[in-house]
Amino acid sequence: MPSRVQFLTAYEFPLEIEQDFEANGKKAKWALNHPKQWGQEEDSFKIASSSNTGGEMSYGGMGISSAVSDDGKLLAISSMSKIYIYNIAAKELRAEVEGNGLPCFRPSIHNTQSDEQTAKKGEQNDGAETGPSYTILCGVPATDLGKYTSQRGKLILWDFDATGRVLDFSEPIDNAQFATKALESIIPDLISQHEWTKDFIDSGTLKSDFERALYKASAQHRRRHNITFLDARGGDFGSSPFSADGKLLLFHAHGDTTQHGMRPADQLPQIVVWDLATNTEKFRLAGHTDAIMWTGISPSGAHIASVSWDGTMRVYSGLTGEFLWVTENSGRQSWAGAFSPDSKSIVWTSKGGMVVQVHDADDGRVIATFGGTFDRWCRNVAWHPDGQRVVLCGGRHAFVWRPFQDTESSAAIEQHLEVPADKDWRAFVEISAEWALGGRKLVVTIPDRTRLI
Repeated sequence: MPSRVQFLTAYEFPLEIEQDFEANGKKAKWALNHPKQWGQEEDSFKIASSSNTGGEMSYGGMGISSAVSDDGKLLAISSMSKIYIYNIAAKELRAEVEGNGLPCFRPSIHNTQSDEQTAKKGEQNDGAETGPSYTILCGVPATDLGKYTSQRGKLILWDFDATGRVLDFSEPIDNAQFATKALESIIPDLISQHEWTKDFIDSGTLKSDFERALYKASAQHRRRHNITFLDARGGDFGSSPFSADGKLLLFHAHGDTTQHGMRPADQLPQIVVWDLATNTEKFRLAGHTDAIMWTGISPSGAHIASVSWDGTMRVYSGLTGEFLWVTENSGRQSWAGAFSPDSKSIVWTSKGGMVVQVHDADDGRVIATFGGTFDRWCRNVAWHPDGQRVVLCGGRHAFVWRPFQDTESSAAIEQHLEVPADKDWRAFVEISAEWALGGRKLVVTIPDRTRLI
């Protein structure tokens, strides 16, 4: 079977697709001077090299993740070991911190001051910080001298000032230099008193082991003031870890699947609701019996919901943490969900991602069931800002669905996009979509980095 790297190298998105969006019976057409290839973009900037490696940023063949702050000023780019913070307007690298996975900006009041105004304000306050302007949640990488693997069991919060620089910065140390100094101080005793030889020392891993220990210690030192969560994982498939007002944080504890064996009740997957103002645990929500895939807080903050591989969606009170209702067990893995903009409804995908339903958020009543079909699991759902339409993606298909219309009518499916089948790459072609520009545009993403707008 081809690898993902081979797919990204060889796959070419077909300009003539199987089923295209249409309006008033007319198929969509390419806009003037489109489609465009990478290299034809109007603006771009190079990603700086990593100070950790001294060269090009390396992602080990893995896809990178990125996020933009809600005021549009900062760009966070994640590698396997670092999060790079850029000022978008200046195209300037402002900070480099340890982290991996999808970086998530905490919602905040938009900072309308320029960098110059912020710097001047800092001077007037004798350089004193007035608290973070931006906060990012990300994963904690395994610190092993360039050999990075994701530690999905740890999350960390990083704070930045209004210019995008780390709020609590510690100057990195030269691990190799300190390791050399440490060895120089003990080698004479090792040779004279313990019968070690210079050849033995040089042929072993003593120096690299010292460097590795220093790297781990210095990483812990740099993060000594950060809030770090152990046994913590973020949700996937459109999960938002923060409440809309930025006051609460969601993460999963005991997140491993139970498909290899059931665990005691207190070790089953749980949702931790963290109060960011007091830095304390507010609620711990239990009830699922397998790994939790998606979690979210309704825009109003009234409800918290979770979708799990145990085949159910559970809904809790966002105010008290009280359990409110649960769906019937669909009998197969369930993947994704999303609250409507008005917080009154919630959509989720169940039965292996093949069934999509909308429920009333208050009582769990089923409002609508999607009548279309997917060739693979649907794991991407997103409400239009008007709250009347939902985009659903599964395998090679993307639908725009109106769940509050007559679901027996074909008119409930407003749009349908289908990418042609390709027997060589079918395992990799899983499209996704999101609304942009306040719902005026729909962006469909193909895994080969093609964007259809």
